[in-house]
Amino acid sequence: MRIKASKNLFLDSTFHHPPDFYQLLIIMYKDIITGLKIPGLYVLMNSKKEILYQYVFESIIRLLSDDNNINFKFETIVTDQEIGLINGIKKFFPNSQRISCLFHYKQDILRNLKIYGLYKKSYKTESMSLLNDLGKIPFYYKGDMNYFDTECKLLIEKYPNHTNFINNYFISNKRYLFEDQSLNYNKVPDDCRTNSFLENYNGY
Repeated sequence: MRIKASKNLFLDSTFHHPPDFYQLLIIMYKDIITGLKIPGLYVLMNSKKEILYQYVFESIIRLLSDDNNINFKFETIVTDQEIGLINGIKKFFPNSQRISCLFHYKQDILRNLKIYGLYKKSYKTESMSLLNDLGKIPFYYKGDMNYFDTECKLLIEKYPNHTNFINNYFISNKRYLFEDQSLNYNKVPDDCRTNSFLENYNGY
């Protein structure tokens, strides 16, 4: 299986699936010969519980291993920000660098700006500026959580109307991503910063 020779995996789920299942997990890989991103595995799941992700990854390792000896290594695994998925990867692929998809990172921020009522006309320009600033943090973050905390304080000073959003949503919900992922996105290849191309499969 050519997926075994790949160094880069991309995971995302779609809710377009056969009846009686919760989601379809799609696992794509970057082919080392063509450079194309190719669907490698499809997994129908009844839930997104962490224990089920662990079973999925354990099964994948058995499938890809020869005589139960792991002879493959993925350098990067790009995912969204789902906790159960992240914890499963950390347990079964501890030597791989998990990368949070920048597309999902910013998409989730935008979704919650709307939930907080900050995408209305009176706040929209300021909210888009904040979204842009929050999108820069992964490129300057180098594993020092003091930098994350300092940046958040500066953003609160810059966007006082968004204080509640930054404190109660961004810091509470995104801090774990940076604690888990001590890398600078400037060192990540462009085509390994996102799994957004998987969105093309959500309509099938």
